[in-house]
Amino acid sequence: VGGTVPSARAASACTFLERYNGILLFGGRSQNQRLNDLYLLDLSSLIWTQIDVTGINEPEGRTWCSLNALFPNQALIYGGYSNGARALSDFWRVEVQKDCVGRYLGTWTAVDTGLETKSRRLWHTAAIVDGQLFVCGGTDALLEEHIKIKGVLKKRMEPLPLSMICLGILFPVVQEVDMLPAPFQLRFAWARYVLSRGYQALHLGTEYFKKYKLLEILEMC
Repeated sequence: VGGTVPSARAASACTFLERYNGILLFGGRSQNQRLNDLYLLDLSSLIWTQIDVTGINEPEGRTWCSLNALFPNQALIYGGYSNGARALSDFWRVEVQKDCVGRYLGTWTAVDTGLETKSRRLWHTAAIVDGQLFVCGGTDALLEEHIKIKGVLKKRMEPLPLSMICLGILFPVVQEVDMLPAPFQLRFAWARYVLSRGYQALHLGTEYFKKYKLLEILEMC
């Protein structure tokens, strides 16, 4: 491993950026300072590069936030814990570009999701699936009694794909979902969960999947 190696730190966040076949690293704590710097690790060469931030807008330093790839060269951070000892609720998108001389440049944009005032979290986990952000667990303070253990926060970050819209239209029409082939049952269950508030989702018991291998189930999804 070489290049501009990040300083030693704890509680940073990472995600994979497909366009650059690299690991994007953001923030973390170094001694008593919470950072907001960006680094990219090229997985082919194992070379670290610090990303130069362009523009004047950027998120404040933080730890324990989530960082998820949104597009092949973009990622989304959410929440975390600030230098001011506050749980955060903001969303930021960073776009990483490579210029003609090989430098990585990052541009930050604040994202208005409508969730900022009521969704302060740290220690959570998050994932973006089919253009939708799912946030699970976490806490809104450094106290055990504040841990959120119920519910999944969902927020659409991209327009619905045509396939999801079509499945949504079919819901009222298809009555016997269990009569459909297994791949369609799984797609219906997933689409119904994404389009609903969660509790209306179609649930398939674990016994249903025992006859399938793991790779077969993943291919169905």
